[in-house]
Formats: sequence, C-alpha cells, structure tokens
Amino acid sequence: MNIESFNEHFLPGLSLEKIEYSSFAGGDFGDLQRVELFRHDKTAVVEFWSSGWLSIYVFDFQKDDTVLNVLLEPFEADKKSAAFTTLKQMFS
Repeated sequence: MNIESFNEHFLPGLSLEKIEYSSFAGGDFGDLQRVELFRHDKTAVVEFWSSGWLSIYVFDFQKDDTVLNVLLEPFEADKKSAAFTTLKQMFS
C-alpha cells in the first residue's frame, strides 16, 4: 500500500479527529511521506518510504503506552497487511 491507496481505501472507515501530512526528501530509506492520525484516546504515525519500507507507530493515551510499533521491509507484504488490519481495528 502506498500513501495514495491509504488515503483512498483505508482512511474513510476510520474514526479520527485530525489528520496531518508531511513529507521529507532523502531519508534513510528514500523519500518519506508521513501521515499522523489523531483521536482523543490514540495517536498514530504511518510512514511510507519511496524504497518500499513502512513504519506504523500507535500510542494509546488511556494505557499510557505504545501499542503498535513496526518497521517493515519492502518484501514483507503479509506483515504490512497484518499491521494495517491491526491499525484499522484500533481506529474503527
């Protein structure tokens, strides 16, 4: 999944209060596109690198703890799919 398909197919079903976008050129894994998701009880950062790397980080304010923190390589499609499923469950 890239940021365009994330915006089109993933975001519409989520319960969110705010979304912020940022991008950075020439990072460790290429150009970076970041999406930050905000809700009263959780926040998440999803990072898409041009080289295919993906990172997802979710912090739960009620638990005062990180509940998801993954960095996935380009070839880990199954793990990426599972991480997005988990993210969707957390923000649905």
